[in-house]
Amino acid sequence: AFVFAGPRRLTLSVLPGHHALLHFRLLPLVAAVPAGAAFAPGAAVFQEKGNASGQGWVLLPRLEITDAAPLPAIPSPAGDADGPPPARAVGRSDLVPVLGAAAELAGDRPLSPGLAEQCADMLPLALVYGGDRGESDFEDSDGEEEGPHPPIDPYDWKRPVPKPRETPDTTSWVPDLPLVRLDGWPTEFPDDLDQYREDVLDGEWASDEEKHRAEIAPWVWHHRGDADLLQSLALSNDSAVAERAREEMAVRGIVPYYGRVNASFVVLIRNREMREFRATMRQLEDRFNGRHHYPYVFLNDEPFTNEFMQTIAASTTSNVTFALIPRDHWSLPAFVDEGRALVARERMAANNVIYGGSLSYRHMCRFNSGFFYKHPLLRSVDWYWRVEPGVDFYCDLDYDPFRFMEENGKLYSFVIALKELELTIPSLWDHTLAFMEATNATSDLMGFFVTEDGGYNLCHFWSNFEIASLNWLRSPAYEEYFAMLDRAGGFFMERWGDAPVHSLAAGMLLNYEQVHFFDDIGYKHADFVHCSESVKCRCPLEFVNFDSWALDCARLEGGWEADAIHSRQTHTPDDPFVWKRHPSPKPRVPPTKATDSKKSSLTPHVPLVRLEGWPTEFPDDLRQYREEVLGKEWSSDEEKHRAEIAPWVWHHRGDADLLQSLALSNDSAVAERAREEMAARGIVPYYGRVNASFVVLIRNRELREFRATMRQLEDRFNGRHHYPYVFLNDEPFTNEFMQTIAASTTSNVTFALIPRDHWSLPAFVDEGRALVARERMAANNVIYGGSLSYRHMCRFNSGFFYKHPLLRSVDWYWRVEPGVDFYCDLDYDPFRFMEENGKLYSFVIALKELELTIPSLWDHTLAYMEATNATSDLMGFFVTKEGEYNLCHFWSNFEIASLNWLRSPAYEEYFTMLDRAGGFFMERWGDAPVHSLAAGMLLDYEQVHFFDDIGYQSWQLLAEMEVLQAQKMDCARLEGGWEAG
Repeated sequence: AFVFAGPRRLTLSVLPGHHALLHFRLLPLVAAVPAGAAFAPGAAVFQEKGNASGQGWVLLPRLEITDAAPLPAIPSPAGDADGPPPARAVGRSDLVPVLGAAAELAGDRPLSPGLAEQCADMLPLALVYGGDRGESDFEDSDGEEEGPHPPIDPYDWKRPVPKPRETPDTTSWVPDLPLVRLDGWPTEFPDDLDQYREDVLDGEWASDEEKHRAEIAPWVWHHRGDADLLQSLALSNDSAVAERAREEMAVRGIVPYYGRVNASFVVLIRNREMREFRATMRQLEDRFNGRHHYPYVFLNDEPFTNEFMQTIAASTTSNVTFALIPRDHWSLPAFVDEGRALVARERMAANNVIYGGSLSYRHMCRFNSGFFYKHPLLRSVDWYWRVEPGVDFYCDLDYDPFRFMEENGKLYSFVIALKELELTIPSLWDHTLAFMEATNATSDLMGFFVTEDGGYNLCHFWSNFEIASLNWLRSPAYEEYFAMLDRAGGFFMERWGDAPVHSLAAGMLLNYEQVHFFDDIGYKHADFVHCSESVKCRCPLEFVNFDSWALDCARLEGGWEADAIHSRQTHTPDDPFVWKRHPSPKPRVPPTKATDSKKSSLTPHVPLVRLEGWPTEFPDDLRQYREEVLGKEWSSDEEKHRAEIAPWVWHHRGDADLLQSLALSNDSAVAERAREEMAARGIVPYYGRVNASFVVLIRNRELREFRATMRQLEDRFNGRHHYPYVFLNDEPFTNEFMQTIAASTTSNVTFALIPRDHWSLPAFVDEGRALVARERMAANNVIYGGSLSYRHMCRFNSGFFYKHPLLRSVDWYWRVEPGVDFYCDLDYDPFRFMEENGKLYSFVIALKELELTIPSLWDHTLAYMEATNATSDLMGFFVTKEGEYNLCHFWSNFEIASLNWLRSPAYEEYFTMLDRAGGFFMERWGDAPVHSLAAGMLLDYEQVHFFDDIGYQSWQLLAEMEVLQAQKMDCARLEGGWEAG
């Protein structure tokens, strides 16, 4: 999300086979535009970058872009009908009334003419229609310039995108993915779809299947996931296409899959449950399906909205299909008396039976009991995994449950078995007994459901989670049982649930060995949690395992024993069901001392404490305190900086560190309980870590972006190593930021302010000349050329961050920025690899710098080399045959490096020389070329490592080396480039 005041240009790079939707919410100031002005506020210009002729410009002038009527083409400077508009389309006088109107609409006091003119003077007029981005804070930065962008579709596997017939139901943030008709299904329908459906239902059909297919066809939409697309391309007979597809899969972390079972996830869901299901889907993808890419089928008794379908399709790389439920699968059958059914519902509601008064709930139970497996989309599928919105999955699955079921002769499975409410099924057991007597249907499994006196014990497999065979449900025996129950009317006259129906059917028609208890799948539905004590699981911090409940049928005497093949438990011979977890003692920590007086209701509450050895008491006026500290004489900068930032340093001890220390306790009971807790929550014990930390320079408003980055970093690597995080900001962190980040990891986190003299204009830099330099760069459209904040960031990262009081005792750092992505699981420790192999610096992407930002950097570097004789074999990576700088540099938004190297006298001497030269402010030197040239002089080739196996994306540039090489930007792949270690 970007908020602009004034005209800006953004460039978006779109992955092959993807689409991007860019939505503007623009202030409609048309009334304030002077007559005849060429500039229309609220206008956006789009150009397809890959079109070399410059054609294809579209002007979208209204607030609601999707409803905008196309405007006539705007002549280009050369007179081309479809070319870009002139670079300068508005003058200073045009902007003054616009700014005045903007202030009024924003609810501010009216701008005086003089103030409006001053604001107009500050706007980069040359950027209107085609300039580059102007002033920007460092949080927009990827560390360096954007450079040329890769082609939109380098692999040429564009998919045709037939658009849905009906007008989509969109919101401003809905993605725009291709939704297509299924092969072999109808594609043309009349305008009145409601009448179409009635006509279908009134017609004569050879079979129910044919009727249902015709009835729901207009509402069946499909999205082919990237995993399926790339997998098919990877198997292409064209070796070049296959190789590129495999590279794309590797970069994006899409694991190849072969020999899958004919299976699907089945989701019965309403449009309003989209948000809950996205959270569920993310867990399911992370824990299992991101490695297997089984398809999803979404069913609804009402048409899905375009927003729902687009958003869900964008949340997975698997295939997804959306469909309506046939009406006779979700309606009151003719043999049920509607009046009596209403009386039954009212009676149950009066007795406070849960869902007792709900007709919709009864339709759902009947549908899941006897119709979902007859849906046209599932008739050719063998296995299903039922998933409901809002459920949680806690455990990583390193095998395929579908394949396990098929290969081991299992036909039904469960995670939680509990007791049904007797008031909802008063006659279900009698009808089941009648069916058993009539058909002699029974097996050894029925003993799980029967009391000693032959009654029903109310136990059932909780069917909101079930993995089962659809062929078993389609079997004549099951169909006969369901048909008998359906005719009895108990789904509507009582409130029979699909869970006891499935369970009693299994008790009669399956044997014990055909039903599986997935004890190693951590799962939560409503208030019921089952989470195994396994290193694969990340169970909730505070929960009561359903295994210990009196309602738990799977643990009662004579209950269920988990199969040894996949059980991660340690069973005791005498009592295999007693593995109850003891609560770990809660740590005693001081109450949170928040830096904010206001706290959002959504903000978590975790203990934030002072660091040991740091001051803890401060006056009320912290601003005055800081000024007094800076006004004093100090024996060292370190001492001054420590005192200056102390009030804004907060620390949270992560659960991993706490439990690890308890696991090493001399008290064996405490140690054992801590180890059990670590195992249950998937906290891997760590020993012999390197003295290292993640370092994050971030603003409060980047919280959301960084949480996404942090989740990936934890899943890909740090969830197994628990290295600490240090967060730095030139402004105090908010309590919301600190609490939310601390709750997002089990590692230690520390938050701190940056000392003022690490983030300010040094005395030896002329402020006026620096301002002129910024204005000149902004006028020349140099990215971040007009930004002072960006220059502070580059100088800080070049020569000060490693001097921060929190990092002075740390040996290694991994720089992480908000919004970056990590795609590849790391099965080793990069910090340890660096230390054990004599590496001092590392990178993932090496590309070329914008020459306009560093016109004199190479001259100063040459002067330093001549004065100190500093050079090594690595400098050849940065020098042309003519002895000039080739502009290559390691992109420093990702770097793992030695802090001791940065603290070395040689590096400090080089940085000090550059700093005194003033190039960080008089030009726009970036920390990336500074670090890179320093490495070229002070390190040899063997001391720098290319982490070719870390999949990484920053900003709009992927670590797709072939694309970069094609653009002559990827220095690591060019002739004479880098060889991965």
